[in-house]
Amino acid sequence: MALLSPLAARAQLDLTGDQALEDLRKRNPAGDNDTQILKNWLKAEFDKITGPNPETGRFRGVVRTVRNDGATSDAFREALMTRLGEFARDQLASADLPRKAAAELVRTLSDANDPRVIPGYLNGLNHSEQEIRYLSAKGMQDIRNQIGDDAPAFIAGLQQRGVAEENGVVVERIYLALAFPNPTDELVGALNAILAARVERYRQGAVLVDNAEPTLLNYLGGVRLTDAQARGIVRQLAVFLRLDVADFGAAAERGQFLPGQRDSIERRICIIEEFLRQSVRPGQGLGGDICRKLGEIPVLPAALQFELNNWIGTPQTPGVLNDNPWNVPTGAP
Repeated sequence: MALLSPLAARAQLDLTGDQALEDLRKRNPAGDNDTQILKNWLKAEFDKITGPNPETGRFRGVVRTVRNDGATSDAFREALMTRLGEFARDQLASADLPRKAAAELVRTLSDANDPRVIPGYLNGLNHSEQEIRYLSAKGMQDIRNQIGDDAPAFIAGLQQRGVAEENGVVVERIYLALAFPNPTDELVGALNAILAARVERYRQGAVLVDNAEPTLLNYLGGVRLTDAQARGIVRQLAVFLRLDVADFGAAAERGQFLPGQRDSIERRICIIEEFLRQSVRPGQGLGGDICRKLGEIPVLPAALQFELNNWIGTPQTPGVLNDNPWNVPTGAP
């Protein structure tokens, strides 16, 4: 058996600088002692980017190097991903973690591209910094198609955080993370819950200048929903449509839109109407066409309201969405 030269032996140790970890990564980890070695190594490396003289990029680089090294066993890689997810979960729960360290930690999870790191992402979605929440949602999106039988827990975790999320850019990524090709009732229920939370914020005066709902509807328009699945979505969209028309009218009458507001409202109205026509399938000449009226010059708020009423109805004249099976209350309150 050939012996390694002192230089070659030193080169192997320099990969991590930790002899216990070097021995462990070349075999199958087993037992509490091996788990502790891995935990200790992750903490020691992470401390190097959170101390008084942080070595930015080191943690991400060394984890990637160890994972990809040819001498690292497959069993160790699996154990590393599991412990990395747990470690990130615990670290991201701390309000004292520096923002740059939190961002590097989430990017390390993204490099892994492995469902075992989901616990870290879920705590990242609770972080106070928008950047960390966005990166976590993007990471969840990237591993969505690897989830398999764990989809119910994945969906539930994203629903909980999506309902609580106030930033539209992050919500958009959460919608994308939930964009499974075959929507189950649980999935559509989660999307509807997030959409309902968005509607409620809009009701309370939030200005939604983002692309979250157009992104959601681009996805939903490309999959097959049953009428039962679409019903809840349609009811939320009816309220969204009413609020958008009201906001557009108010801004037009005072002659001033907030930055990005007009484009966001027009884009949202048009894609909502497209989804409603696809889902509700109103007869010829029925339903509204607010989008067409938005293209006229000048845009008349009264004309928008007339078209909206063809969807949501008035006490005098029912709209398409007031009928079965949609049963939207008159006026979409």
